[in-house]
Amino acid sequence: MERAVRTLKENEVWCKFGNNIARFGLEEFVLVTWLKAEELELEDENLGLKSDLIQKYLKKAKGKVVRKQLLNAFRRCFDQQDKFKMGILLILAYVLLSVEENTNLNLWWFNLVDNFDRFNNYAWGKR
Repeated sequence: MERAVRTLKENEVWCKFGNNIARFGLEEFVLVTWLKAEELELEDENLGLKSDLIQKYLKKAKGKVVRKQLLNAFRRCFDQQDKFKMGILLILAYVLLSVEENTNLNLWWFNLVDNFDRFNNYAWGKR
């Protein structure tokens, strides 16, 4: 059985599994996700609005895209490259950064997946 252990340390979650205590911190997050954790870069959501994915598949969302809309667009998409990009976004939203179901996705992500070099070198922040 898992139980959260209280800690005052930022960027760490401590859990108790049976008699063992485990820490999951920023270092583990970086190792598991391969995302860079450095000071957050400035984001321009307007660039995300101009993304091809938004324009082709999510224009009706009017800049307020939630996970379910992205998942539905992914299911409707037949372009292999677009499907790959949306797959990356779904992994971010559902697994790595675990956005709540009705929370608007960060449109900046759509801009990042249009350029994989930029995506791979993007500093996702420390929080």
